Amino acid sequence: MKDMLKKLVSTQAHFGHQRRFRTPQLKKYLYTCYNGIDIINLDYTINQIDICLNFFQKNKEKNILIISSRELCPKGNWKQILKWKPGYISNFVFGKLEEFPEIIIVDKAAYNDNLINEAKKANVIIIGLCDTNTPNEILGKLDYPIVINDDNDNAIKLLLNILIEHKKH
Repeated sequence: MKDMLKKLVSTQAHFGHQRRFRTPQLKKYLYTCYNGIDIINLDYTINQIDICLNFFQKNKEKNILIISSRELCPKGNWKQILKWKPGYISNFVFGKLEEFPEIIIVDKAAYNDNLINEAKKANVIIIGLCDTNTPNEILGKLDYPIVINDDNDNAIKLLLNILIEHKKH
């Protein structure tokens, strides 16, 4: 756990948004506010990661789809989509996916409301990477929210590597 904490701090995963953009529901995940910037309590983030890892342990055979506008995902037996087009899930038969996703990892959940709604209707499990500005409406739709600095490529890359490496084993 200390090793993961050091890695998260080194990627600046603990920096949130300015306090004026904070979603009130996410206040419980904050350590403090320093000079108007929210500081995420990484103990909560690590706990959320552990919950996801336990979920992966119990669901090794499920298909994963990663939705991220950035190419940060390690290579492996999962699919990454850089640009979500409405209908990939609800029109699966006609869509471009080879296999129906059972788990979706969403980078920048705050900006993917259509995707989250579509996945919810299809009973797909959603792991959402959230920053301190993720709206309550979106936060409530996520099965497994992980509060992290979703604007930092290094933090997201580290988190995806942790999740995917655990899924492999």
